[in-house]
Amino acid sequence: MAFWPKVQPGKSYTPSASLENAIRDFFNKTNGFVAGDKHKYSASQLKVYNNSPSVLTAGSVVSFSVNRIISGAVPVIAYDSGNQNWGIMKNTISPDVFGDCIIAGPVEVEISGTGEFAVPAADGKSFTAGTSGAKILCMSEGKGIILLGGGGGAAASVYNGQHKLILHTADNQGVKSYSVHIADGATFDPATGNSDTSRVEVNGISFDLQPQQFALTTLRTLYVYVTFSAATNSTAASVKYEIGRSLPVNSSSFVYYLIGRCVYKDGAFTVQQDHIGTSSNGIVRINWGRMCNVE
Repeated sequence: MAFWPKVQPGKSYTPSASLENAIRDFFNKTNGFVAGDKHKYSASQLKVYNNSPSVLTAGSVVSFSVNRIISGAVPVIAYDSGNQNWGIMKNTISPDVFGDCIIAGPVEVEISGTGEFAVPAADGKSFTAGTSGAKILCMSEGKGIILLGGGGGAAASVYNGQHKLILHTADNQGVKSYSVHIADGATFDPATGNSDTSRVEVNGISFDLQPQQFALTTLRTLYVYVTFSAATNSTAASVKYEIGRSLPVNSSSFVYYLIGRCVYKDGAFTVQQDHIGTSSNGIVRINWGRMCNVE
C-alpha cells in the first residue's frame, strides 16, 4: 500500500490516479459497495483458521470448532447443525489456512422456501426460509440478504429437532394463505415437504410419525398436538398429529401432548414452538400414568 504525503496549501502537486481510486474505494465500502466482492454489504468479520481437512468455500456456513484461538484466529470447521454458533465464510480457504468469516451484519446467500427468517441447510451451502433464524431483509429468485446478529448465527435460539413446526405462506395476487408442517427440522426438505420421522414414546413404547402438513383455513390461533389413543378390544394403540382450536383434556382413552401453536394476530400467522429439544433428543415422551387423568 502506497503512502501519500499531505498536500501543502498554495503549492502545486501532481494528481495521483492510485490515490483517487483509493479514496473512491474507501467511500464505496463505507456506502456498502465493493467492486467484485460478493459480500458487498457492511458486515462484521472475524479472522478464522480452517481447522478441518476440507476446503471451506466462500459463502458457506462454518461452525466454530473449539473454544480457543490459534495465532489470533478462531478455528472453524464445515457446518455442524449441532453447533451453537456459526458464521459465513467471506473467502475460500484450504485446510490449515487463515481467512475471514462474517459473524454480524447483512450477507447475501442462497435461500429456498418461504418465511421471514432463514437457517442454514444441512449441507451448509444454502439457507432455508422459515419462522426462526436470521432475519431475511429481502429475497428474490433463490437469493436474498439475511441479517446476522452479533456472535454468528446464534443457533441456540433456533429449534431444529423432531416435531418442528414450519410455517408456509403463499401469496396469490394479494390473497395470502397459510399452512404448517410438522416434521423433523434437521432433515426437512422444503422443496418436497419430506423429512425423517419424528418419534413419540409412550411408557417406553416407540411410535414414529411421518411429516404432515395442515392448511390454516381458520383465522384464529390453532393448537398443534400429538394424540395418543389407548388400545381397545378392537383397535391397537396409535399416535397421530392433530390440529384444533384448543388443546383437549386428557381422558382414560386419550392423551394429548402440545407441540406448538399457530398464533393468528394482526392479520397474519406466526408459530410458537412449545415442544423444545435438540436434533438428537427431540423425542416426545409421554408417561401414561402421570399425564392421564383417569375418569
